Amino acid sequence: MKIFRCFITGLSAAAVFLSGNALAGTAVQSTRSDINVKPVVTVKGAAEVWLHGGIESWDGDITYQIGFPVSLSDGSTETGYFPFSELKFPLDSVFGAVKMNAIFYDKVLLNGTIKKNVSDPDSNMEDRDWITEANPNQLDVYSESSISDFSALIIDVDVQAKLMERPKGWLAGGIGFLHQNFQYETSVIQQWSPSGLDGFDFIGDGVTTSIDYEATFQIPYLVVSGQISPKPNLHFNGRLAYAPFAYADDRDQHILRNKENKGDYDGSAVMLSLAALFDFTPRWFMTAGFDLTAIEMSGEQDSSFFGVYDHTVEAELESTQTSVFVTTGFRLGPAPNENVQKMK
Repeated sequence: MKIFRCFITGLSAAAVFLSGNALAGTAVQSTRSDINVKPVVTVKGAAEVWLHGGIESWDGDITYQIGFPVSLSDGSTETGYFPFSELKFPLDSVFGAVKMNAIFYDKVLLNGTIKKNVSDPDSNMEDRDWITEANPNQLDVYSESSISDFSALIIDVDVQAKLMERPKGWLAGGIGFLHQNFQYETSVIQQWSPSGLDGFDFIGDGVTTSIDYEATFQIPYLVVSGQISPKPNLHFNGRLAYAPFAYADDRDQHILRNKENKGDYDGSAVMLSLAALFDFTPRWFMTAGFDLTAIEMSGEQDSSFFGVYDHTVEAELESTQTSVFVTTGFRLGPAPNENVQKMK
């Protein structure tokens, strides 16, 4: 209906304009003075949508540690120190990102992001073991493995409502959900004993898969965000989220030992984002910014050899993720300095 009325209004104005020129013939200026074209006004409450995509440069890692107490399959329990083993998987890679930000009724904000890696990590996976009970701080076994294959998918969605609005900014709050899945295939390059223990030296080819690891994070969160616009075409955005109840599971297959570890975890996470948005035109824009995610969880890992359950260990799972990003995009809906006919 709105488009139809705008179309009819445009046709009417065009008809009046053309009829005036027709009456004027070839005159340079019309002598009529009864033409009255009303100015248009901007629509209030119309949906505004920002669609943009770009790249992100990531750094950080996913690290899990295991240690005592250990519950054995026969029902007995062994106690001791923590940790006795640690695996650190790097995240220094490049991601592609597609983002959508929308505002409805001038109050409701909807944000969605999908990220997928477009490169493998440059760093090696690190594996550490502390096996000397008399000196649990002594690093006894260390190895590095190349990342032969890496796959990551991240989906982040939140909905917020504006809590406060001023001429040059606003503050909003709401809820969101973050899903992260990371999959690694690693190949041993070299293993040795920093403490000089015998029997741990091993040279790998860096090609044959030795560990297959997958970690999945499910993170519902509370979020507050805000925007400050010192100029009409320059906007600074901030976002802070906290997840008091975050969940994760992982699966670690040590292929060379026919061992599989499966873990379940819960904990918390904090997410921070800072960005600047610059409007090149009323429609086209560019963003640049920084993201930080910190996750801390604890739980247990069940371990099996050749498919047979053997023991359960205490486990901790942590991840620190930082990224810098640049995107470009297109804005839908009424843009600054653009007028559209208001619906009657």
